[in-house]
Parts: sequence; C-alpha cells; structure tokens
Amino acid sequence: MLRVALMDDHPLMLKVVSQELAQALDIKIVWKTTDSAELTERVKRDSPDVLVLISDSHSSISSRSTLCAICGRVFPTWRS
Repeated sequence: MLRVALMDDHPLMLKVVSQELAQALDIKIVWKTTDSAELTERVKRDSPDVLVLISDSHSSISSRSTLCAICGRVFPTWRS
C-alpha cells in the first residue's frame, strides 16, 4: 500500500484530488492539509511514501525557494 499525503491551498481541489486518489486500491491517503506552515510538522510526524504538493502561482509554496526551505527543514540532508 502506497502511503500518500496531500497539500493544496485550495480546500475544494484538495478534496477532489483526495477523493480521486482514494479510489485506487493500492493508495492510502495518510493525511492532507491546506496549510503550508503545517506541512513541515506533518511530514516530520508521519512521513508519507509520496508527498503531492499542488501549487499555482498564487500558492504559498509556489516559489522554488520556499519549497527548498520546507524540504531542507524536513530532510536535513536534502539538496536542491
């Protein structure tokens, strides 16, 4: 079973993507959030196999530097 976590600033899109992925027999949605500030703590507490970040140009995680900062805090050995 593939453990998947989702992050999207838009609750409706998060719900739609979550519902679609949940239909797959080999995928389990372990958590989802609309809060990018919560993302770091959630990944540290319950690291998924796959992290899906849905972002657009107005998203709080839209910039590469923001995403790199999040990944760097969660995975200290990670490099962009």
